Amino acid sequence: MVQPIRHDIHSTSELLAFSKVSGTVRHSHRILAIRDVVLGERRVDVCERYGVTRENLRHWVAWYNDGGVDGLKDGVRSGRPKALSSDKLASFKARIEAQPDIERDGHTRWRAVDIQKILKEEYGVTYTSLFGVRKLCHALGLSYVTTRPKHPGHDAAAIEAFKKNYPESSRKSKRNTRGKPSNSGVRTKAE
Repeated sequence: MVQPIRHDIHSTSELLAFSKVSGTVRHSHRILAIRDVVLGERRVDVCERYGVTRENLRHWVAWYNDGGVDGLKDGVRSGRPKALSSDKLASFKARIEAQPDIERDGHTRWRAVDIQKILKEEYGVTYTSLFGVRKLCHALGLSYVTTRPKHPGHDAAAIEAFKKNYPESSRKSKRNTRGKPSNSGVRTKAE
C-alpha cells in the first residue's frame, strides 16, 4: 500500500535548498527523492532514479512524514565497540610514532606483526588478523612508508672515513681525453 506524503511540511524549493546544504550525500539523495514524490512523480521512476527499492522509498516517506527533513538523516549506528578507548588510542599512537628501540623491541622498524604483539602485550587487545592491525593504523593516520632501517652495527664515522680516503679520480666520470670528435652522427658547430 502506498503511503501518502505530507505536503504541508516543506515546499519543493525548501527541499531543494535543504538538499544542497545537507551534510551527507545519502541525506541529500533522500531529500531529493522526497522532493520528487512531492512533485507528483511516479514512485517507480523515483526508485529507479535513486537506485532504491520501493520499500526503501516507503520508509523514507514515513520518516519524512514523522520528522521532516531531519527524519531522513542516518541514525546513530551502534556497531561493535572499539577495542581501545580514546586515551589508550592516543598512547598507542604515540608508542608507534616513536621509532622502535632495538634493545627493547628487538627490531629497527615496525611491521604489522610487531604492532599486533604490542597491542596484545601492552594494551591487552587481541587482533587476530593483520588486516585489522593495518586498518587500525590507517584510521590513526599512521603511514606504512618507513625510512630505510639502519643496521645495529652501523658506524657513521667509518663511512665518512671511507668517503674521505676514496680516490678523487674514480669519483668523476671519465671524459673524452683523446680530443677526437664525437661519433654520434650529428654535426656540431665548430668553436
